[in-house]
Amino acid sequence: MTLDPIQMLWVRGPLSRMEQLSIRSFLAQGHPVHLYTYDAPENRPAGVRVFNANDIVPSALAPDRQAAPFEKGSMGSFSDYFRYQLMVKCGGW
Repeated sequence: MTLDPIQMLWVRGPLSRMEQLSIRSFLAQGHPVHLYTYDAPENRPAGVRVFNANDIVPSALAPDRQAAPFEKGSMGSFSDYFRYQLMVKCGGW
């Protein structure tokens, strides 16, 4: 049985330890991991497939600062928007 891919967004910069552990956990369970990003982090775990996030939402729409959660321009609001666009274009979660 083939497991569904886990689709993730990482906007920019190196992955933190938490993100690396999360990705490794999905890979260890047999899920393919698709990482959508605007600049592929060099410290991503082996086995991750990297996709250009510009194919889903142009980088010009990504916030370049950390706004408060739920504030216009926040990373949380942007990641929700990105997720909805990803589901429309690619399906899955």
